[in-house]
Amino acid sequence: MSILLGPFYSLYEWFYPIAQTETGTEATPPARHLEPDDEFVIIPKLDLTERERSVISSQLVCPDEIQFVKLLSSSFRDLTLKNELGSGQTSKVWLVTYLNNRDEHIDKALRISRTDSLPPEHIRRCYEWNEDHMGYEWNALLDYDSPNVLKTEKVIAWNEARNGFSVLSMLDVMALFHDRTRLRGTKYTLYATLSEYLPRVETLQDRIKSNPHFTLAEIQSLARQIFRGLVAIQRVHPNLMHRDIKPANMLLCDGILKICDFGYSKIVDLSQSIVGSPLYMAPEIFIGETYNNKADIYSVFAILFQMATQSVPSAAQNQYELFREIELRLAENKEISADPSLDKLDPDLKDLIARTGKLNPNDRPSAAEALNHPFFTRVFPEE
Repeated sequence: MSILLGPFYSLYEWFYPIAQTETGTEATPPARHLEPDDEFVIIPKLDLTERERSVISSQLVCPDEIQFVKLLSSSFRDLTLKNELGSGQTSKVWLVTYLNNRDEHIDKALRISRTDSLPPEHIRRCYEWNEDHMGYEWNALLDYDSPNVLKTEKVIAWNEARNGFSVLSMLDVMALFHDRTRLRGTKYTLYATLSEYLPRVETLQDRIKSNPHFTLAEIQSLARQIFRGLVAIQRVHPNLMHRDIKPANMLLCDGILKICDFGYSKIVDLSQSIVGSPLYMAPEIFIGETYNNKADIYSVFAILFQMATQSVPSAAQNQYELFREIELRLAENKEISADPSLDKLDPDLKDLIARTGKLNPNDRPSAAEALNHPFFTRVFPEE
């Protein structure tokens, strides 16, 4: 049996409704903790009202975090909700702890999707996965095997075929990714994830706000890590784009940068949908042209420009002004290398910024090519 087949044959099943014992009382599944060969379990819906069952199955909305943790505790021993780490428009992240196989308490980040506020079409587009469709959010859960991409360890998804929650390991997710026929007759809707917990973490955006001055050594280190993360992403699939590369989606912990938040990611040869953050958006996206993963390279340019000059590469005050500015730059073929803000920069850094910020995406380097730029071969003293 291949290693990718293993998790699916070690399925630990609990069917619904819960079977009755000989005495007529409900049978309670035993407490479970994850073993190395037990990568896929069904979480039973314990102690839910009929209304709660209906809400979960139709909208993937759990009554509250405490109730959801109670459900998870059947698969993660001594699971405890500790404190909220952050929240956004579509998810909330909590610090949780549970016992591993060696009876050690380990900390993880539990991200719960806030699907109650999302329309059904958004849920389908971003969270559902079947044989014919892979929602954008699932791209973040692939195993990129890189220290510069936030690592997801377990996925909790609604399993429509089994009418319950399923826990999938990275082996499971990658097996499904490489062989979609495994999804025949099944639809998963992403509900929550367990990922590595990063103490003392801040975003690159936080760092820019608190101390906008970066040394050349810092810019070199952070830029190298961003490009290495993009190389890892494209190693899994050459046409995978993140589509929302920006400082807020870069986590910093003890000098290590991790790319996160793949809510807009997509695997395509060319795309036309307008998504992302305007200040970091490539010109071809703004004007409605087809684009590819070179759009992510332009987003890195905008980050490099901001770290090097302490300002964003635009004077626009709103999205309309930004559109007009880009339209004018394209009409006049005005490359960013002409910006006077770059004149006093280190020559190699200026050249890297100019190359990654090219108006024509074909003129931009790939992430792998960018790593071979002379800027990354030098040694800069820490200031």
